[in-house]
Amino acid sequence: MKKKIIAFLVVLAVLAAAGVGCYLMLSAPQNTHVSALPARPMAVACIHPAALASEAGLTDEDVAALATTELEQEPNWHAWADLSQPIYAYAEGQHVGIVVAVADAGILNDWALECLKQQGIEESPFTNVRWFTAGQKLVVFDDEKAIVCPQAANNADALLPTLVAQMEQDESESGARSAVFAAMESESGPVRLALCAQDALADVAPLALLTQTLEANGTPVDFERVFVVASANIAPHDIALRMRLASDDKATQSLIDAAAEHFPLIDGDETRMLPAGALAVMATRLDGERTMKQVAGANDFADAMELLEAIGLAQLVRNLDGELFVAAYPPSATAANKSVPGVLLLAEVDDDDFLDEREKWSASLASMFRARLSSLGGNRFKLELPGDADLFLGVENDWLYLTNDAALAAKAGRKQQSPDTKALAADANKRRLFAQIWIDRLAESGLLPQLPTPTGIGLDDFEAVKLRVDKRGQWVMDVHAPGDAPILKSLLGL
Repeated sequence: MKKKIIAFLVVLAVLAAAGVGCYLMLSAPQNTHVSALPARPMAVACIHPAALASEAGLTDEDVAALATTELEQEPNWHAWADLSQPIYAYAEGQHVGIVVAVADAGILNDWALECLKQQGIEESPFTNVRWFTAGQKLVVFDDEKAIVCPQAANNADALLPTLVAQMEQDESESGARSAVFAAMESESGPVRLALCAQDALADVAPLALLTQTLEANGTPVDFERVFVVASANIAPHDIALRMRLASDDKATQSLIDAAAEHFPLIDGDETRMLPAGALAVMATRLDGERTMKQVAGANDFADAMELLEAIGLAQLVRNLDGELFVAAYPPSATAANKSVPGVLLLAEVDDDDFLDEREKWSASLASMFRARLSSLGGNRFKLELPGDADLFLGVENDWLYLTNDAALAAKAGRKQQSPDTKALAADANKRRLFAQIWIDRLAESGLLPQLPTPTGIGLDDFEAVKLRVDKRGQWVMDVHAPGDAPILKSLLGL
């Protein structure tokens, strides 16, 4: 009897769980509008307005204001669109579309009838799917979803058959099952994007470098299986943007992961070699000998390689072995030009034998730039250029330095101890690349450009921008704005 009671309770619990699951599944909003994505989009993006507003600290009134159009004859998106659902955007062929869940088809229908009436069209020729043009927009919709194509009204006749087919297709036939959509879904955050690298970015330098680096080792890259994936999180006072390369093919993904290994991880403690108070810093790690071999067979770098060899600086590049820093500083008291920041390049070297060839490369520099190299004692030199643009270079404690400021040259090659360099060391450690711009310091030094913006927010409203490349090769940008209002609200002028 006891066993029967236990068995009955187990069955009851299973049925209850199943019932709750069915209820939640049926009552939860479904992204049925995703079925309107074209089968093979070149790019696809997703914005979740509700999640974005919540994360960014926006109110319902802010979202309503953002969704309101400036054209009085058009109902705003907040009135007819279901903004609790994701909004999808795509690019295919020669047109761009925005796919939206519909909350009130009646509003769209009234808008459509009014637009068609103004154009002398009594009714839409389609029964299930309705369409109309408003200004430069082409809108195709039914009771559940809509496709809005900006700047497509003049091409409506050619696009309509395609868009109507998208509206009527099953999700299994749509772009929701495409590889580029899956790549986008692999990212997190209220804003996500994926692009087919072959269609959109095959000629962009980072991807070209990736291709040449891998193919120089006899490994072809299948760009049809490579995607550029990006996402964003926007908190009230911080924005985080992420970008990486991804592939739905394991072999290709392995190649992408291996490519990241060509850029060694930074030893953050070495950033203490930089003087404190920088306006901007870029840090990476470089194996000069390995780099020279990697790019030797790349056509895009052939001319640069020949130039380095011709002027006698190829050995300098081969001697680089460790951290490489480029930093900008406020002009020092001894700077010849107070409107130009001091720039310092520091690079760790395993040997200074390139100095043995200084007669060759100093003669080349004299010929090309009318520059004269003079010794300051030891391995320190001054490169005198026409005008007041002198440079200081040398090697100190196995660090090569090059700068336009004598004060920075005096500090080069000596480890610094300050809270500033300690924080930088922690941020840069174990990154493949790290960069930071202190916008507040630029503003204090008077070197921050004043750029007009439509919302009134200026660069001085931000405090700092950080860029890093992590172990996986993912690029991450962090922007911090310490103001009172949420950063997204200020950027949108709400």
